[in-house]
Amino acid sequence: MGFAGNNDPSFVIPTVIATGATSNPAGGPVVPSKPSFLNTTAGSNVASKRGIEDLDFFIGDEAFANSKTYAINYPIRHGQIDNWDHMERYWEQCIFKYLRCEPEDHHFLLVRFINWQLAGKCDATEA
Repeated sequence: MGFAGNNDPSFVIPTVIATGATSNPAGGPVVPSKPSFLNTTAGSNVASKRGIEDLDFFIGDEAFANSKTYAINYPIRHGQIDNWDHMERYWEQCIFKYLRCEPEDHHFLLVRFINWQLAGKCDATEA
């Protein structure tokens, strides 16, 4: 990924994301525990504790480096976006952390696979 006009990409990052949610040892789906902001006492600053869990993820090589404590996920399977939530997080970190730009100030080009389904096209343009 990079900016138009550059001869080479600025960054080459594997499409992998490491999230704080781990898989259930019994093999079933993960049931998230009660968020920490719901366990607070009255009068504490609840707003400052919301959304912290959403920021606890790594992408690319950082995801592989943290694979012992985080669950590794691949948002793209067989050329199709399989997990839109993880893909949006991946794009968000690419834009803000690596490219360091504001999406409102730049145009983005998403190169799509020719067999993308209509629902996938709509989801990509909304992200």
